[in-house]
Amino acid sequence: RYITSGAMDGSVRLWDPATGDEIKGLLEHSIPITVVAWSANGLLASGSRDTLICLWNVETDRPLRTLIGHSRAISTLAWSPDESMLASGAEDRTVRIWDVRTGEQLAILASHPRTVRCIAWSPDGEVLASADDNGQINLWDTHLAKPIRMIDAHSGSVLCLAWSPTQPN
Repeated sequence: RYITSGAMDGSVRLWDPATGDEIKGLLEHSIPITVVAWSANGLLASGSRDTLICLWNVETDRPLRTLIGHSRAISTLAWSPDESMLASGAEDRTVRIWDVRTGEQLAILASHPRTVRCIAWSPDGEVLASADDNGQINLWDTHLAKPIRMIDAHSGSVLCLAWSPTQPN
């Protein structure tokens, strides 16, 4: 297990939490890293102000693929429950869904008026929630790439989202 950090210099670094020693540095981005996210099966994703998302093979220190599509800095990443897809949100006010195996962009979800700050997959992977700096939460059907509902949730930025693992009583 590693602790993973992204920094202003564009580096992604893996650390041994027991010793504090750096295990390795991953260098592909040219400007600040804004988000990192591990899948449960050990694939690492990094997003940057350079608009790129890298999917890393940490054994080889090289990206498996680079996902290109956003026009502004990446602000959030989330793996689908089955880890076949990665969702990304950015300062370009879009959410994008990617096929991790092929790198294909499956959907562009665009209805946020400001930067997308956070995203969260429902436990069954059927719905993706996204939220922005305008206080808006959008719920998306992930198969149809269509909006289900828009919630005016807060008067300012929504900084985090999480689904409950079970249906409330």
